[in-house]
Parts: sequence; structure tokens; C-alpha cells
Amino acid sequence: MSKTSYTLIILLGITVILFLFFNYSHTENTKLPSLNQNAKSATSVAKTTLSLSPASQTLVAGETSRIGLFIAMQDMTPTTLQVEIDYDPSVLTPIKISPGTFFAQPVELINTINPRNGRISYALKCSSEVGVKDDPTCTINAGESVATIDFTVSPFAAKRESSFNVLPKTLIESKETSEVILQTHNAKVFIQGAVILQASPSAVVTP
Repeated sequence: MSKTSYTLIILLGITVILFLFFNYSHTENTKLPSLNQNAKSATSVAKTTLSLSPASQTLVAGETSRIGLFIAMQDMTPTTLQVEIDYDPSVLTPIKISPGTFFAQPVELINTINPRNGRISYALKCSSEVGVKDDPTCTINAGESVATIDFTVSPFAAKRESSFNVLPKTLIESKETSEVILQTHNAKVFIQGAVILQASPSAVVTP
């Protein structure tokens, strides 16, 4: 085979290689859009209102009464509630806090009343199996109280008004979401017969 033939074969090979290279390098490279960009976040946000009811009541000094803790839900099924409530221990004396009928099978996790600091710490779950969020026994009764607080107004109350206040540390956990926007409403107590001490006029000393 002549040198010319070898040269033609080599040139032909180079031409084929260049053709294949440019053909593949200019082929449109279509990429699927990122799933992370198009997928909705798995963590939704739920809104709920936690209220102490009645919102206000008028009692006589020394009288015993009760308030309830209620949840108004939006697209969520609560499974666990931890609530922190403060009050004025010189005026109000909580006797006990008990589960309501909101959860069909409530289980108390925390039940503490600190009369010195005026603080109630309370937590409960809907299921008897603590930590199981999707327990089929986690049935709720919407509109019913989550918990109730029995309390007494001090017979020596020196204020005409006091209140039970839900603190920001209060948390709600649900099946549907890990984040809950919580709005709270407190309960006021107006007191009749409160012993209001008034300062007497200062004595005038005659020289």
C-alpha cells in the first residue's frame, strides 16, 4: 500500500473522530429541574388558639371556682400539650389541675403547682403509649377542655383584679406538623370584698 493510501486512511480516521466529537459535544443536555426546588416542604405550619375560659369572672374573696383550658385547631390534630401558666399567689390559690375530656385517653406527663413562684407546669398526651404520635387511640373531642384548674380566691386578697396567664413556653405537638403558631388568651378574675389597704394621712407633729 502506497504512502498516499496510508495518508488518506489516517485523514479519514481523524475526520470521523472529529465528527463524533463535535456531534456529541453539541447534543442538547436536558436536565430535570431540582426536586428540592419544586417539592413542597414536608414541614407545614399550623395555627391554633389556646384559651383559658371563662375569659373573665367575678368572685368573692374566699370563693372557689374553676377555669378550663381549650384548644381551637386549624388543620391539625394535637397529640401533646405542655402549658406554663403564671398567677399571683397572694391572690389566687390553685387547688389542682386535672385532665379535661379533649383527649379520649389523656396521660399526664407533668403536674406541678408552685405556690411560692405562682407557676403551673402541666403536660399531657392523648395516648397511653408515651411518644407514639400516630397511636390510633389518639382520639380527640373538639370543643372539650384539655384541662381544668380548680382554684380559690384568697380571703385576704388585697387586689380587685388578678389573672391566670399562659406563658410563651407553652408548646403543642401534632400529627401533621412540627411547627405550631400558637395564640393564647388569658383569664381574668375580678374580686369583690377584696381588702384594699389605704394609707392613713401622715400625722402632723406639733412642735
